[in-house]
Amino acid sequence: MTSSLRATEAGWFCRDDDALRRGLRVVYPLTDEPWGVRRFFVEDPGRTIVNVLAHTG
Repeated sequence: MTSSLRATEAGWFCRDDDALRRGLRVVYPLTDEPWGVRRFFVEDPGRTIVNVLAHTG
């Protein structure tokens, strides 16, 4: 199961290095996607993949 978190405020965005410090494994690095989102995926200790993203446009 994949969960998604959507950032709705431009000022909020968790960085992938913050996730690493919290013990989460980054499985998709911080990327600016061509369709207008900035995102990365992490795996939590329970092995759930979380897609962290913010709209850039």
